[in-house]
Amino acid sequence: MANLRSDIHKILVIKLRAIGDVLLSTVVLNNLRAAFPHARIDFLTETPSREVIEGNSAVDTAIIFDGKRESGLGLISGIRRRNYDLVIDLFGNPRSAWLPC
Repeated sequence: MANLRSDIHKILVIKLRAIGDVLLSTVVLNNLRAAFPHARIDFLTETPSREVIEGNSAVDTAIIFDGKRESGLGLISGIRRRNYDLVIDLFGNPRSAWLPC
């Protein structure tokens, strides 16, 4: 059996809304970085949480969605083009669940 961990090169963590919840979710990032040191880790959140994620050393790219300026369809197609190997949806909402599919 192949080492599944070695097959993970791109990871997306999703936590939309609620700045406090986004802040609390950052605990996951250090553990992901330790488990997947060579993987690219991106974090999707909304504009109010930008400062919580940008500059976090465990995150390669903060993907900031501004629903007032961007279309949801544009976000979906952009996420899908990135072909993530692992998606962790900390938002736990049906709206965010179909983003990477």
